[in-house]
Amino acid sequence: MGITPQSLLQLGAAGNNAIGAYYSANTQRSNLNTQAALSDINAAQAEKAAQSALNAGQMAESAQLLRTQQIKSGQRVAMAANGIDLGVGSAAINQTSTEVMGQADALTINANAVQQANAYRKQAANFQIDAMMKRSNAKGINPNMAVFTSLMSDASGVASKWQPGAA
Repeated sequence: MGITPQSLLQLGAAGNNAIGAYYSANTQRSNLNTQAALSDINAAQAEKAAQSALNAGQMAESAQLLRTQQIKSGQRVAMAANGIDLGVGSAAINQTSTEVMGQADALTINANAVQQANAYRKQAANFQIDAMMKRSNAKGINPNMAVFTSLMSDASGVASKWQPGAA
Protein backbone atom coordinates (compact mmCIF):
# COMPACT_ATOMS: atom_id res chain seq x y z
CA MET A 1 0.00 0.00 0.00
CA GLY A 2 1.15 3.49 -0.70
CA ILE A 3 0.33 6.89 0.55
CA THR A 4 -0.68 9.53 -1.95
CA PRO A 5 0.07 13.22 -1.51
CA GLN A 6 -3.64 13.72 -0.88
CA SER A 7 -3.48 11.14 1.93
CA LEU A 8 -0.54 12.98 3.49
CA LEU A 9 -2.53 16.19 3.42
CA GLN A 10 -5.43 14.42 5.06
CA LEU A 11 -3.13 13.04 7.73
CA GLY A 12 -1.84 16.56 8.39
CA ALA A 13 -5.38 17.89 8.52
CA ALA A 14 -6.34 15.11 10.93
CA GLY A 15 -3.41 16.10 13.16
CA ASN A 16 -4.45 19.75 13.06
CA ASN A 17 -8.06 18.78 13.83
CA ALA A 18 -6.88 16.76 16.82
CA ILE A 19 -4.79 19.65 18.13
CA GLY A 20 -7.73 22.00 17.62
CA ALA A 21 -10.06 19.59 19.43
CA TYR A 22 -7.64 19.43 22.37
CA TYR A 23 -7.36 23.18 22.75
CA SER A 24 -11.06 23.72 22.17
CA ALA A 25 -11.96 21.23 24.91
CA ASN A 26 -9.34 22.72 27.23
CA THR A 27 -10.73 26.22 26.61
CA GLN A 28 -14.29 25.05 27.23
CA ARG A 29 -13.26 23.48 30.52
CA SER A 30 -11.36 26.59 31.56
CA ASN A 31 -14.27 28.87 30.63
CA LEU A 32 -16.73 26.76 32.63
CA ASN A 33 -14.46 26.83 35.69
CA THR A 34 -14.10 30.61 35.36
CA GLN A 35 -17.87 31.01 35.07
CA ALA A 36 -18.31 28.79 38.15
CA ALA A 37 -15.89 31.00 40.10
CA LEU A 38 -17.89 34.08 39.06
CA SER A 39 -21.09 32.38 40.20
CA ASP A 40 -19.41 31.71 43.57
CA ILE A 41 -18.57 35.42 43.84
CA ASN A 42 -22.14 36.37 42.94
CA ALA A 43 -23.47 33.94 45.57
CA ALA A 44 -21.24 35.50 48.23
CA GLN A 45 -22.40 38.99 47.23
CA ALA A 46 -26.04 37.91 47.40
CA GLU A 47 -25.47 36.54 50.91
CA LYS A 48 -23.86 39.84 51.94
CA ALA A 49 -26.89 41.66 50.52
CA ALA A 50 -29.14 39.38 52.61
CA GLN A 51 -27.18 40.22 55.76
CA SER A 52 -27.34 43.90 54.89
CA ALA A 53 -31.11 43.72 54.39
CA LEU A 54 -31.53 42.07 57.79
CA ASN A 55 -29.29 44.65 59.50
CA ALA A 56 -31.13 47.53 57.83
CA GLY A 57 -34.43 45.96 58.86
CA GLN A 58 -33.30 45.68 62.48
CA MET A 59 -32.23 49.32 62.49
CA ALA A 60 -35.51 50.46 60.91
CA GLU A 61 -37.48 48.32 63.37
CA SER A 62 -35.61 49.85 66.33
CA ALA A 63 -36.17 53.34 64.94
CA GLN A 64 -39.89 52.61 64.58
CA LEU A 65 -40.14 51.37 68.18
CA LEU A 66 -38.31 54.50 69.35
CA ARG A 67 -40.72 56.74 67.39
CA THR A 68 -43.64 54.87 68.94
CA GLN A 69 -42.29 55.49 72.43
CA GLN A 70 -41.72 59.16 71.61
CA ILE A 71 -45.30 59.51 70.37
CA LYS A 72 -46.61 57.70 73.43
CA SER A 73 -44.52 59.93 75.75
CA GLY A 74 -45.82 63.02 73.99
CA GLN A 75 -49.37 61.81 74.44
CA ARG A 76 -48.79 61.13 78.14
CA VAL A 77 -47.27 64.58 78.69
CA ALA A 78 -50.14 66.29 76.87
CA MET A 79 -52.80 64.33 78.75
CA ALA A 80 -51.11 64.80 82.12
CA ALA A 81 -50.77 68.54 81.45
CA ASN A 82 -54.53 68.63 80.93
CA GLY A 83 -55.17 66.77 84.17
CA ILE A 84 -56.33 63.55 82.50
CA ASP A 85 -55.87 60.31 84.46
CA LEU A 86 -53.52 58.25 82.22
CA GLY A 87 -54.51 54.81 83.52
CA VAL A 88 -58.21 54.75 82.71
CA GLY A 89 -60.73 55.32 79.94
CA SER A 90 -59.87 56.83 76.61
CA ALA A 91 -56.41 57.89 77.82
CA ALA A 92 -55.43 54.28 78.50
CA ILE A 93 -57.06 53.13 75.25
CA ASN A 94 -55.24 55.83 73.30
CA GLN A 95 -51.85 54.82 74.71
CA THR A 96 -52.53 51.12 74.12
CA SER A 97 -53.63 51.86 70.56
CA THR A 98 -50.44 53.82 69.91
CA GLU A 99 -48.36 50.96 71.32
CA VAL A 100 -50.19 48.33 69.24
CA MET A 101 -49.89 50.34 66.03
CA GLY A 102 -46.19 50.97 66.66
CA GLN A 103 -45.58 47.28 67.28
CA ALA A 104 -47.51 46.37 64.12
CA ASP A 105 -45.38 48.80 62.09
CA ALA A 106 -42.19 47.36 63.61
CA LEU A 107 -43.31 43.82 62.80
CA THR A 108 -44.09 44.86 59.21
CA ILE A 109 -40.63 46.38 58.87
CA ASN A 110 -39.10 43.16 60.24
CA ALA A 111 -41.17 40.94 57.93
CA ASN A 112 -40.18 43.02 54.90
CA ALA A 113 -36.50 42.76 55.81
CA VAL A 114 -36.75 39.00 56.27
CA GLN A 115 -38.56 38.67 52.95
CA GLN A 116 -35.91 40.72 51.18
CA ALA A 117 -33.12 38.71 52.80
CA ASN A 118 -34.80 35.47 51.74
CA ALA A 119 -34.97 36.70 48.15
CA TYR A 120 -31.23 37.43 48.24
CA ARG A 121 -30.55 34.01 49.75
CA LYS A 122 -32.62 32.34 47.06
CA GLN A 123 -30.54 34.21 44.50
CA ALA A 124 -27.37 33.05 46.27
CA ALA A 125 -28.58 29.44 46.17
CA ASN A 126 -29.27 29.76 42.45
CA PHE A 127 -25.74 31.08 41.89
CA GLN A 128 -24.33 28.17 43.91
CA ILE A 129 -26.31 25.66 41.87
CA ASP A 130 -25.10 27.33 38.68
CA ALA A 131 -21.50 27.08 39.89
CA MET A 132 -21.90 23.38 40.74
CA MET A 133 -23.41 22.63 37.33
CA LYS A 134 -20.60 24.46 35.54
CA ARG A 135 -17.95 22.63 37.55
CA SER A 136 -19.67 19.34 36.82
CA ASN A 137 -19.76 20.12 33.10
CA ALA A 138 -16.11 21.16 33.21
CA LYS A 139 -15.15 17.85 34.85
CA GLY A 140 -16.92 16.03 32.01
CA ILE A 141 -14.67 17.63 29.39
CA ASN A 142 -11.54 15.62 28.67
CA PRO A 143 -9.18 17.25 26.13
CA ASN A 144 -7.39 13.93 25.57
CA MET A 145 -10.70 12.25 24.73
CA ALA A 146 -11.44 15.09 22.30
CA VAL A 147 -8.13 14.33 20.55
CA PHE A 148 -8.95 10.62 20.39
CA THR A 149 -12.47 11.27 19.06
CA SER A 150 -11.15 13.68 16.44
CA LEU A 151 -8.49 11.21 15.28
CA MET A 152 -11.01 8.38 15.11
CA SER A 153 -13.44 10.38 13.02
CA ASP A 154 -10.68 11.51 10.64
CA ALA A 155 -9.05 8.05 10.45
CA SER A 156 -11.77 6.56 8.31
CA GLY A 157 -11.39 9.34 5.73
CA VAL A 158 -7.63 8.94 5.61
CA ALA A 159 -7.78 5.14 5.43
CA SER A 160 -10.12 5.29 2.43
CA LYS A 161 -7.47 7.22 0.45
CA TRP A 162 -4.81 4.56 0.76
CA GLN A 163 -4.29 2.77 -2.52
CA PRO A 164 -3.76 -0.96 -2.41
CA GLY A 165 -0.73 -2.22 -4.31
CA ALA A 166 1.02 1.15 -4.65
CA ALA A 167 4.76 1.08 -4.04
